[in-house]
Amino acid sequence: MGFTKEQQNNALQDIIVYNKQGFSNRNAPPQASAMFSTTTTAAPPSGSDMPLSCQNSRKLQCDAGARFRTADGTCNNLRHNLWGSSLIPMRRILAPAYQDGISEPRILGRNGGPLTSARDISNMLHPTGPNGQMTSLTHMVMQWGQFIDHDLTSTPVQTAHDGSALTCCEDEAPRNARGQIDYNNRTSCFPIPIGSRDPFFRGRTCFSFPRSVQVTNSNCQQGKLKTSSRDLLPKDQEETCVVHNPATDYCFKAGDIRVNEQMALASMHTVWLRQHNRLVEQLALINPHWDDERLFQEARKIVGALIQQVTYGEWLPIVLDPGRMARNDLNLLGRGRQGSLYDPEVDASIRNVFGTAAFRFGHSLIRDTMSQLTHNYMDAGSWRLEQIFGNTSQILSSQGLGVDMYMRGLVRDPPNMVDRFFTAEVRNHLFQDGTGNSLDLIAFNIQRGRDHGLPPYNAWRRYCGLRPVTSFNNMPDQEFGTGQAFSMVYQHPDDIDIFSGGISELREGGGLVGPTFACLIAEQFRNVKIGDRFWYETSDRNTGFTRAQLEEIRRHSLSRILCDVTAITQIQPNPFRQVSIANSLTQCQDLPEMNLMEWAEGPRRIVDPQWGMWGKWSQCQQGVQMRYSNPCPGSPEESRVCTSTMNKPKPGGPVWSPWGSWNAMCVRGKQWRQRVCGKNGAECSLERSALVQGSGRIRGK
Repeated sequence: MGFTKEQQNNALQDIIVYNKQGFSNRNAPPQASAMFSTTTTAAPPSGSDMPLSCQNSRKLQCDAGARFRTADGTCNNLRHNLWGSSLIPMRRILAPAYQDGISEPRILGRNGGPLTSARDISNMLHPTGPNGQMTSLTHMVMQWGQFIDHDLTSTPVQTAHDGSALTCCEDEAPRNARGQIDYNNRTSCFPIPIGSRDPFFRGRTCFSFPRSVQVTNSNCQQGKLKTSSRDLLPKDQEETCVVHNPATDYCFKAGDIRVNEQMALASMHTVWLRQHNRLVEQLALINPHWDDERLFQEARKIVGALIQQVTYGEWLPIVLDPGRMARNDLNLLGRGRQGSLYDPEVDASIRNVFGTAAFRFGHSLIRDTMSQLTHNYMDAGSWRLEQIFGNTSQILSSQGLGVDMYMRGLVRDPPNMVDRFFTAEVRNHLFQDGTGNSLDLIAFNIQRGRDHGLPPYNAWRRYCGLRPVTSFNNMPDQEFGTGQAFSMVYQHPDDIDIFSGGISELREGGGLVGPTFACLIAEQFRNVKIGDRFWYETSDRNTGFTRAQLEEIRRHSLSRILCDVTAITQIQPNPFRQVSIANSLTQCQDLPEMNLMEWAEGPRRIVDPQWGMWGKWSQCQQGVQMRYSNPCPGSPEESRVCTSTMNKPKPGGPVWSPWGSWNAMCVRGKQWRQRVCGKNGAECSLERSALVQGSGRIRGK
């Protein structure tokens, strides 16, 4: 069983809606416009050279004194209430390059000849090539990029009248319906032709490609986000993934419909769900007078700050050269400093070229496989991407420990180089169904740029102040000899698609991307930062934090968060870089943590809840046992790695001793206790560690 066409379309929702916190409802109904104002022909930001075609007419009543962001990002900007919000069109920098000047995708080149099929460009210019790896970085660079991308952007695509997925290729239609529809004149479609000699997709004539939607311009308990068992994401009633076993498997539901695309992404969503709920638990103990809404909003505000800090403080300095970071005001303030460059005339909305081309650079980082590692970073399995696309059983079958194992794999595996080569897992096997039908992500990237009317590569080179390509024999910022590959698929340098040209550039300085993509990415993240009234470093105590609270947030890191919400016990301080002398493997208790007592209102309290007695261990299922304690703030369950022989010990075999006492000191909100297996613990295998983590008794500090 594999992806259905509806699931493939959902997974391929590309890049339009912007929401800083990811709590909005992005399922907007398609709205046709008499002005052909599609998702990609929106009103440009203030100061743009483009004329305003239309403005969104929604009238909002904004509370200038609000302490928290709205769910959809509206009213962040009190002068321009919709800037930076969800369900608005992406912004233009340059005039669109449509074939008819209105809305038809570009299909002809500068010399009047037809543009090469996006699939042929993928085959000839972006094959599965050397696939060199960046051994100084980790695959977490890719995963964080995808997580942030999905938080910033989403593009709904056209559907059939009944809401089902559009069929844009005759050979994908039911046999009894073939010949009844002229697919060439179906305006909602922009199919990608597949050549008869395609090396992989033999027998298929095209990929269905629905065009982007045209536009005219929370379940909560005690402040927590909803979960399922074992602190996993809740169940989605709609089948948005591949369900192998209906009796045990289900699809995850999160703030973004694409959560089930691949299981490392689902694991990252789970990490932040747990972090939110963990913050709620501790804030409730510190401030028992806060109601559910206050707990939810305060935790959400902290989560938003942490995501901004990780993105701008840990991740973006790897993507962009230090000089580019400084020139665009992207560096964070140092400790002890507080302030913001907020400018209400800066539009934080997502730009079309950023979402449709530049920020897709991360597709080149993707490896062939995703690793799962045990508690001591030993290999527990390596999965090809085609095996984990939409496959939630990868997490559910391991009693939730798959989340921990994927996180360890992400901080240990190196990513592929950012270049013009891509793994076959996304070029030939994307969202593969049970019959072997799949898609090509790179061809879709190129086609989406044409669908959105993005001007060609040279136009963006000029916009960024870079020398345009005038000859394939001498392409600036490209590896020597690359021009020959471009000349095989483009008739003129002005025909080059922005994605293909930008991704092929040599890296700029100490960053990951070339100068064109670096220019476009840096400008977008500058707008997101400076156009955000709630930017976490602001000195405004109402929209931001106190100085003491900000210092506590600065102490936190992504590695610390992974320690707090998974069973990881040691990790490098910077999870985006490989373990090294300067980034050595560190015990979790030695990583700085955030002291939430800075959020206490009124006299500070010492909170010392007591756990009840543990219940019995469950049967060993797929290497995991569970047991539960009486209700108490914090997680009521504990897990350990086991073997099936632990259920029925052999006569005379090793058995666990009784639990020892809890240690006296509270370390990062947790206490520990120990027991041994066999005589002096000597008979315990590596899979049956003698040290078991307690379930986090929380003490106020």
